[in-house]
Amino acid sequence: MHSQLTLSPGVRSTDVSLDLALRSSRGGQHTIVLPQGAELTAMKIDGQAQPIRQEGRRVTLPLHLEVPRGRWLLLAGGPRLGPAILFWSLLAVILLVAWGLGRVRLTPLAARHWALLGVGLSQAPLPAAAIVAGWLLALGLRRERGATVRRDKVFDLGQMLLVAWTLVALGILFWSIQQGLLGTPEMQVAGNGSTAFRLRWYADRAGAVPPTAWVLSVPLLIYRAAMLAWALWLAQALLRWLRWGWVCFTTGGGWRPWAWFRRKPVAAPTVAPPPPVAAEPAEEPAAPEEPG
Repeated sequence: MHSQLTLSPGVRSTDVSLDLALRSSRGGQHTIVLPQGAELTAMKIDGQAQPIRQEGRRVTLPLHLEVPRGRWLLLAGGPRLGPAILFWSLLAVILLVAWGLGRVRLTPLAARHWALLGVGLSQAPLPAAAIVAGWLLALGLRRERGATVRRDKVFDLGQMLLVAWTLVALGILFWSIQQGLLGTPEMQVAGNGSTAFRLRWYADRAGAVPPTAWVLSVPLLIYRAAMLAWALWLAQALLRWLRWGWVCFTTGGGWRPWAWFRRKPVAAPTVAPPPPVAAEPAEEPAAPEEPG
């Protein structure tokens, strides 16, 4: 604990400024008793103004709980106004969507495959995960209905779109693996200005026993091991998906030449037939000589 008190005497009142630094291993409330006649006018915690009330001579301060960088935050609890870990509700939505996608017959992925893919992509932004899922569904739709497209230009534009979509989806998967192995877990911590490494609670009133906060965390190495297992599974699954995707991409042909790009057959030059040759007149037989 460290404190610094600054007094500025005036004609009618004295301004007092107290800078207080506290270090606590547990989050909760800390009560300060003000001198007789003192009135609280403003308060800041970590540079941010706080709407904290004075009750008689007592002022209750909320304490922050910082999670060490080497820990994986799983659960947290405390006063009502505090952080919430939204990852678990997101996980429930992922499992529900995976069950629905597993019933779609466009892809060879079962519900468990979609669930594993979704859990790994939960560390990526939601639009990125949607791009990967849409890519697999688009390949399945290409296999089912791609060959029925009659217009050549529409077919070829769809093929080019699939190529670009594939490159983007693969980039997202590789980025997700890198983030999982080298980054920090994204547990969707929100509420009262909290982050994954700083949890904030606030209680406007406290009884005889001030409220406390708690967290459940495990070593970050467990998260790294889980993401490594997911990356190995994804590498094997991706090989199967790419082989299946190539079959989808080439069903009914991979490219159709457009009409004005097709090479027109060149007609052979016409040669006029030679003029007919006039037949020579046949020689008349000579008349027999008369006897002398």
